[in-house]
Amino acid sequence: MVSELDKRKKAAEAKFAVGEELLFQAIVKRDSIVSKWIADNFFSMSEEDTSDFVDAAIKANLERPGDDDILEFFEHVFKEKGLDFNQNQIIEQLALTYEQILQEESHN
Repeated sequence: MVSELDKRKKAAEAKFAVGEELLFQAIVKRDSIVSKWIADNFFSMSEEDTSDFVDAAIKANLERPGDDDILEFFEHVFKEKGLDFNQNQIIEQLALTYEQILQEESHN
C-alpha cells in the first residue's frame, strides 16, 4: 500500500525532474544563441560553419557542470583565429541570454 507521504514524495520528485529538464533545455538554448552570436559578430562564419560551431559549443558545455567548459571552448576558438578573447563580455552575453530565455519561459 502506498502512503500519502509516498505519493507526495513521488509527485515532488516528478516536479523536480521536470524543472531540471527545463533548466537543461534553457542552457542548451542559451548556448546555441550565444554561439551563433559569437559566430556572426566575431568570426564571420558561413551558415554551415556556424551550425558546426554551435553544435560543438553545445557539446563542449556538456562535459562538466557549470560554464567553465564552454568558456574554455570559446577561448580556444578565439585564440585559434588569432582574436582577443574578452571573457567578461561572453559571460555577460551568456547571463543576459539565459535571463531572457527564463523570462520567455515564465510567460508561456
